[in-house]
Parts: sequence; structure tokens; C-alpha cells
Amino acid sequence: MTTRPIASLAGLALASALAACAPDEADVAATGGAVVGGTVTPACSWPSVVLAGDSCTGTLVHPRLVVTAAHCVRDGITQVSLGETDSSPARVVQVSRCVANPAYTGADTDDVGFCLLAADVTGVPLVRVMAPCEASLLAAGAPVMEVGFGQNQVVSGAGDGFGTKRFLAATIQGVTTRGQVYATTGSQAGEYLGDSGGPLFFRMPDGTWRLIGDDCCGPTIVQGSTAARRSIYTSIPAQMAWLESTSGIDLTPCHDAAGWNPTSDCAAFPTNPDEAAGTWTTFCAGQTLITPQPTCGGQPTDASSPTVDASAVADASAVADANTTVPDASPEPTVARSHPGCSCTVADPPTPVLVLVAVLALALRNIRRPRRFRS
Repeated sequence: MTTRPIASLAGLALASALAACAPDEADVAATGGAVVGGTVTPACSWPSVVLAGDSCTGTLVHPRLVVTAAHCVRDGITQVSLGETDSSPARVVQVSRCVANPAYTGADTDDVGFCLLAADVTGVPLVRVMAPCEASLLAAGAPVMEVGFGQNQVVSGAGDGFGTKRFLAATIQGVTTRGQVYATTGSQAGEYLGDSGGPLFFRMPDGTWRLIGDDCCGPTIVQGSTAARRSIYTSIPAQMAWLESTSGIDLTPCHDAAGWNPTSDCAAFPTNPDEAAGTWTTFCAGQTLITPQPTCGGQPTDASSPTVDASAVADASAVADANTTVPDASPEPTVARSHPGCSCTVADPPTPVLVLVAVLALALRNIRRPRRFRS
């Protein structure tokens, strides 16, 4: 493959960035338990979470569509696997095509894509995506769930745990004005390499669940640190217009742009996807499914059931309100992130070198990421 030459200064910076990808054993430590620190899912727990290709995670949100990360799509996904392990999948489905959000540049925003499947996957209880008008429920401190097939050892290699589905409880740290959801477990544990594209789930007041984010990136786990590591998820409500218009599929069957407007598919939302319910021979049919309570201005169907306060829900075009938005200390917040094209992390650049970084990002897009590494 031939690429355009870049300026000598950019070339030096690129070489330095790639050199930084060499692992520093002082900065990492093997950690048992992935998602790092997570719990292995029993059969039919989080059944809509799939292995996307051979190095990422995704979420089945419609019988024919899987949401994942843009950088996973660009690395190539030809199939998705349902079940709990890559070694013994319950079902493997071929992909007809995948699309990455063209706004994604290799940084930590707009890292979302989707894959259309060659055949519908029916019968599996689906955790639906959160509608934009529901997103103001995402307050700092709210409990969420991370799920993925990523490794449970910090150092990649044989026996690192990749390919086994795990889950871990976390909390929302904040929602940014740049279409991101920050999550933390309060420790260094959490999503890691191979969890890219994986879901961040949120439980609604009526007990049903929503997909609110796909795993983008985050800093490397640091040995001996007691600091709360922050993971960056791409906000799915913020990406809804692009997802639906590009795929041509209605992913929010209970809502339209104006609010609550259910279709016949606004039904069978699971309340216990975190539990082992049913078996894969019946595609986890033992899960409890209900019709969700109205949100976004809809009238409750049952006065005794939990409802969402419509006055607390933002306009459909808003993704977070002032109470949940993380204020930016500068135009570009300084957040450790996985460097495009490798597994190391770099800090957000200062403003004077933004042009250089843009050149590097374009160059690095042509460098294939190693297996299991997030970007």
C-alpha cells in the first residue's frame, strides 16, 4: 500500500509515538478477574453482547444490526459470535457489511459503527438503544454495567483471558458535550483490550435496560495505583441520528423525533439480562420480558408501575443537561487515551500542535492495529 509522504517534523513525531508503543513493564501488572476485574457470565447472561470479529465486542440491538466501535469496523469484521466464549459459540452469523462513522478520526469522539448481518437473529432478548430524549437520565453517579469479551490480564498474550464474556458494575462519572459517557469502577478495574465496541448498559426506572455507550478507549491500567481509572464510551443517544439514517433501520421503536410514539416492536424488553435465564437451545427464552413504561412525554400504561418524569427528560436534540455534563477545563480536555494504531496511551495534545496531530491521525489510520488492542 502506498501512502503520501508527510512532513519531516510529523515523521519524527510519528516515529516517537510508535516507539512509545513498546510496553513498559513497570506500568502494567497482570490482574485476575476481565473486562479486567469482572465476572464470567453464566449461560444466557447478557445474551445480546456478541464477539465482533476476532478482536472486539459488539451489541445486537436489532435482529439484523450490531453496534460496535468505528475502529473495530475499520480493522475488519466478517462475522459475529453469540454465546459466552469464542471457543464454543452458540451461533456464528456472517456480516453483510459494516459502516464506521465517517466523523471518527482516530481520536476519542465519534468512535461508533455498526454491522448489518447476513441473516436476522431472532429470539434473542435484545437490550434496545437509549433514545436521545431519554439521555438526561444519565446523571453522574448512576449505576451502569460494562460487558465485553476483552482480556482479564493487563499484559496481552497466551492465557490473557480474551474471548470470554465478562461483566462488571460501574458508575457514570459524567457526560461530555462532545458525545461521550465517562464511566469508572472506582479502581483500575474495568473494560480493557478486546472490549472495544462493547456496551455500557443503563437500567431504567421501570426495570428495563438501555444501551447508552460503546467502548472507545481509556488509559492503561497502572500497577499499584489506587486511582479511579476513567473509561470513555461513545454516547449512543448522541449518535442515534447517524445510526438510523445510515443503516435505514428504526433502532428506537418506542420513540420518534418528537418523543414517545411506540410501534409494534416497542415490546419484549428484558428486565433481567444480567441473570442466567434459559439456555442457548431456546436462545435464552427464559428471560423476563415486558413492555416498557412510556418516557419522553408518554402517558403511563399502568399507574402502579414505575414511570419516568417527562419533565426531567431533555429535548430530543440534547444528549445531556447541565447537571450531568462534564465541564471542559480547556477546549480539548486532557484525557489519557489509547493511541491510534497501538496499545499505548498518550495525553491530549496542547493546542499549538493540533495541526500536527491531525496529520498524524491521518497517517496512523493506515497502520493496522494489533489483535485485541483498543484505539
